[in-house]
Amino acid sequence: MATSQSLYKADHSHLESIMADNQQLKDNLAAIQHQLAQLTYKIATMETNFSHQRSFQRRSRSCDRRSPARQYTPTEGLCCYHFNFGARAYKCQKPCNWSPTTTETAQQKEN
Repeated sequence: MATSQSLYKADHSHLESIMADNQQLKDNLAAIQHQLAQLTYKIATMETNFSHQRSFQRRSRSCDRRSPARQYTPTEGLCCYHFNFGARAYKCQKPCNWSPTTTETAQQKEN
């Protein structure tokens, strides 16, 4: 028959084993939480970089970035926006002599 002292030792060693397993689970959870925080930070950084690249691409159509095939010359009397976009221009810069007939005349000269 087992003595109370031997039962105590068995229960105590079982409890220590459970506590060790519990600590291991806590450590694993902490490591996963740390990895999740790192991934969240990396994704946020990538989203920010992507957003900046997209806004730069939208801005890259401004007047000074046109291809050399058809470059803006201010002597034509049009602002660079009406020169490039015609009636679709929404950022007219003064002085600008744009009118719908000006655009038609410029297009006829190109042909």
